[in-house]
Amino acid sequence: LLDRSEWLGWLLAHEYSPPPDSSRPPARAADGLSACEAGLLGELQLSFLLFLRLSCLASLEQWKRLVSLLCGCEAALKARTALFVGFVQALRAQLAFAPPDFFDDELSADNFLRSALGGLA
Repeated sequence: LLDRSEWLGWLLAHEYSPPPDSSRPPARAADGLSACEAGLLGELQLSFLLFLRLSCLASLEQWKRLVSLLCGCEAALKARTALFVGFVQALRAQLAFAPPDFFDDELSADNFLRSALGGLA
């Protein structure tokens, strides 16, 4: 598999960055996340909740894309430690809320998570 760290960096810089404000330095959360990293994790969490609570298939697909992206970033794993700690914590909490048949369902039958997490290890 190809390392997707460069794509992750581009997404964080172009899609998740807050509007520039030259009067303030870039914000960092208490857990070390940048604002753009927190935004990406927020989208991961929101897409999972929208799927779980509203059965929104587009949200499931977005969640799968984000999980696959983050699991495929070998170089970023070292460079963005706080992001990946937050990702693993969020994923663990999400899977605790997932119904027992989540991986038996037609929507998730391909069980992408096993192969994705294999890339993270």
